[in-house]
Amino acid sequence: MGISFAIVFLSWFFLAGTNGNDGDEPTTVPVLVAREFLSAGTRLKGSDFEEVGLPVELLPEGVAGFDIEGKVLSYPLQKGEILFAKDLEGIQTEAKVMLTLQTDALGISQGDKIAVLVSSEEDTLTLADNLQVEEVRRNEYSDTSLILVGTTEKQAQAISLLKPSAVLTVVPSSGGLKVPADPLVAAKNFLKEENSSTRRVEVIEGGEVVWYDID
Repeated sequence: MGISFAIVFLSWFFLAGTNGNDGDEPTTVPVLVAREFLSAGTRLKGSDFEEVGLPVELLPEGVAGFDIEGKVLSYPLQKGEILFAKDLEGIQTEAKVMLTLQTDALGISQGDKIAVLVSSEEDTLTLADNLQVEEVRRNEYSDTSLILVGTTEKQAQAISLLKPSAVLTVVPSSGGLKVPADPLVAAKNFLKEENSSTRRVEVIEGGEVVWYDID
């Protein structure tokens, strides 16, 4: 595995160095890469790794987070190899799907935790909570930002399902919000309720305003 990812890194660095379009920079995500060979059973320190920016389209699933101090390595790592969550003792984690969200919330920075809410006139549903922000890109022409977060597959599917037709809100979070056990099912139910609710339209007939309900 280490050799294959080393090839990916070398290919990326070669392309980055020869790409003449300097103004069109790809979105990258920081990952932890071993500075030297690390044997199984090593108690990890931050100095054992360096951060390397990897383009989103090359990002493998299940990379480890940055909270590694004192954790124990289950498998040996070669120099230059990416650290995965499965490489850490006692860590069982679902593979991450990287998702881009737009927000006008102020003060969100890389490493922060956020929640994603969807709202209607009658209800608010927390689709996901305690998501880590991997990257923030500010819009210099408005007060909005694009943030890159790591989600589970079902969270990503739920958010993508609701994006075109619902109001999604990104807010800072310290965790503890109530979230559905299956966010995709919750998102489908939310859409179903929205589509089945009665809407009213105003029609002027003979100089009088008449309201009609539309299913």
